[in-house]
Amino acid sequence: MCLAPGETGLLYTDGITESVGGPVGGGEMLGEDRLHRVLAACAGMPSDAVVEHVHMVV
Repeated sequence: MCLAPGETGLLYTDGITESVGGPVGGGEMLGEDRLHRVLAACAGMPSDAVVEHVHMVV
């Protein structure tokens, strides 16, 4: 699979999907479905902003 210009690839471990909390995380485990929703909300963001947003959720 190749990324087109403007697309972002994100590699993650189960440490992200199994994490709980974060300033905007709401105290629940992230999980893969929620991670997908979080990433969908990052459409158009630069990669460093995507990483920061995911970090704030977890």
